[in-house]
Formats: sequence, structure tokens, C-alpha cells
Amino acid sequence: MTVNAPKVSVILPNYNYEQFLHQRIESILNQTYTNFELLILDDCSTDNSKAVITSFTDDRIKVYYNETNTGSPFPQWDKGIQLSKGEYIWIAEADDYCSETLLEKLLKKTESYKSDLCFAESLVVNEHGEEKGLWCDLNIKGPNKSIFNTDFEMNGQDFIEKNLIYENAIPNASAVLFRKELYIKNGGVDKNIPNCADWLLWIKMLNNGRVSFVSEPLNAFRRHGSSVINSIKKGVDHENKFYEYYSLTMRLALKKWLVNYSGKNIVHIINNDYILRDLSRKINWSKSNQSIKNTVKLSFQAFQISGFHPKYLLKPFL
Repeated sequence: MTVNAPKVSVILPNYNYEQFLHQRIESILNQTYTNFELLILDDCSTDNSKAVITSFTDDRIKVYYNETNTGSPFPQWDKGIQLSKGEYIWIAEADDYCSETLLEKLLKKTESYKSDLCFAESLVVNEHGEEKGLWCDLNIKGPNKSIFNTDFEMNGQDFIEKNLIYENAIPNASAVLFRKELYIKNGGVDKNIPNCADWLLWIKMLNNGRVSFVSEPLNAFRRHGSSVINSIKKGVDHENKFYEYYSLTMRLALKKWLVNYSGKNIVHIINNDYILRDLSRKINWSKSNQSIKNTVKLSFQAFQISGFHPKYLLKPFL
């Protein structure tokens, strides 16, 4: 790393978010911590995103335009990180925004604890910026929810076992700062998983890392009709099916990745239990619901994505 290299690389993937993009870029450039580069990766937007991007002339900005759309934010994450020069990575998603002290406070927490990944509480906001509450209060369901009431630091493996194996307790990359070295060491984000590769990435990185949390809501996590999650939900005809599909896809990919680690620790056991639960529920859904083929096909797709092909289980329902 050269002496003049930025300490933090901010990766901003964008696709057709012109209505949010100006606020997002401003919230990055106005950070109180200033030693960063901003890499904007536009995924072949068809709206006026380019006009918004080119309206900013800050020397820290580098812009990359795709000629074809990748269909997922995760290839953009990886492209940006591979191009980056910083020691730390912040994925600043285009439809979110943040406090001007986010980088300063995450970096301070990271360096004081020597953590590999640090994340902050998020405000949940709608497309108009109206606050709906704190993300952890509204969405954490696991058995150790109370940990998010205050700042904490812990071994990453403990955090996986107590929180991350039950649910994606780090749901928004815009609230996360992590070491680039840890990302590269663990093989980066899985670009073949369409909707939950972030959850898998956090587990992979924290399996041999340290995590810290800032309970102050420094990030604004925008939930709106054209968000990535809502776009995925449109293809699934029931809320429960969506979350089971989302969970099963990640857990099968995690099962495949865990093959590299010997022994049946608690993470293996809990993950396998969830796989069996989710698959069982899907088969029960398919037996009692008119959308039998759609339900089971989603299960089968999840197995295919992760490299597992249990046709003997699903064939009777196809």
C-alpha cells in the first residue's frame, strides 16, 4: 500500500436509484473522516443516474459504468473491492444515507478494539425519509436480541453462534466497515447467490475475525417498493415462503462452505437444523397449497445454487 493511499474505500453500487443518489453521495462526501476514496459503480442504469453522478466533481470520486446489467449488486461489490486501494471497505448502498460521523465513529471503534468488522445500528426509513424505528428493535428475533441495546465487542465466532447463525443480524452493508484483507482471505462475496450473499459473507469473514457494534443509529436503511428485497419478494407469492427461501439459499451455501472446517461445532449443527426445518416447511406448503410447483421449484433452485441436488426429495412434488 502506498503512503498516499486512502485508508477507507467507499464502494457505491447503483442501479436506477437517481431519486436517492444525490442524497447518498452527499452523505458520503460530507463525512467528518475524510481520508477515503469513493468508487461509484453504475450497473447500466436506464434512468438519469449518470447526470446525478457527473454533477459531483470531488477528486476522491472514481466512476465505473457497466455496459451490461449484472442483475445483482454482489458482482458490483466485488468489482469495487478489487479496484479499491483502502485498508477498510464501506459498501454504501445507493438508496441509503447516513450520519456525517458514521465513518469516524466506526473507524474509531474498529481501531480501538482491533476488530475486523464493525457495524452500527440503523434507522429504518421509507422512500420519503420518514423514520419507522430502529432496525434492531423492529427486526431482530433471535434468542440474544438484548446484545444490541448497547455497544459491544466480541470474538466473531461467538457472534456467529449467538446471533448470526439464527438470522442476518447485519442486514445492511451500508452500516458496516470491514477490513479488505479479511474479505480477500475468505474468498470474497459469493456472486452466484442472488439475494443473501451478504449474510454468508459476514459469517465467512467473522469465522476467524473480531466484531464490534455501535448502538448509535448512524445509518439510514431505506425500505421502499423498488429495494432489492422487495424486488425479490415480488417473485414469491407468500411472505413466509420468501423468508424460508432466503434462509434456505444461504444455509445450503454455508453448509457447502463449512465442509472446509473439520468437526461438528454448534454452527454446523444449528445450520443443519434450519435446513431441515425450512425444507420440511416448503414440502408441507407444497402439499397443501395450489402453488405446489412454484414452492418446490424455489427449494430446488436453492439446492442448485449451493451445489446440492436432492432430486430424490423433491421429484415427487414437481
